[in-house]
Amino acid sequence: MQKGLRYEGTDLRYTKARVDVDVTSADVTGRTATPQLTDHTRLYFALTPQEVEDGSPECEESSLPRTMTFARGTDGTWLLASDRVDEAGGPLPATEVDEARFDPAA
Repeated sequence: MQKGLRYEGTDLRYTKARVDVDVTSADVTGRTATPQLTDHTRLYFALTPQEVEDGSPECEESSLPRTMTFARGTDGTWLLASDRVDEAGGPLPATEVDEARFDPAA
């Protein structure tokens, strides 16, 4: 809930997104699955054709390596338990809340 409020505080508007995922490894042990992947995301800004023609960037792009953990529920479905971004490649995009520095009390 608090994380969602952090996103609401941004002034970013997009009209569509494209996300491609490359899974580099996956480990399934008991009721836990841990894939490591890289998501390649393209978020298209809410711009007019004239703004794009005038030189505004059409989209924001990022590629983020991630480690995700899924837990199998009692009904057999897999639920996302955590999503950790490897920040070694540089700063996070504006749309990504830094879990390591996220203070739910803020």
